[in-house]
Amino acid sequence: MDENEWSNMEYTGIAPLPSFGHTATEITKTKIILFGGATGEPSKYIMTDSMYIFYIFKKAWAKLEGINNH
Repeated sequence: MDENEWSNMEYTGIAPLPSFGHTATEITKTKIILFGGATGEPSKYIMTDSMYIFYIFKKAWAKLEGINNH
């Protein structure tokens, strides 16, 4: 595979919905935090305040819950 080619990746856990306008930040060499964004179509979307962590080497997602999240 070419280094500039996209492909689907197998993963485990609770993954975020496809979104746009979110942030993704590498917090360590093994973890990425994804926050917020919007889901849906650009003309009809819902803003989110959800936060997920991706464990790079485990290829696993987890949803992070805050005190006010249910």
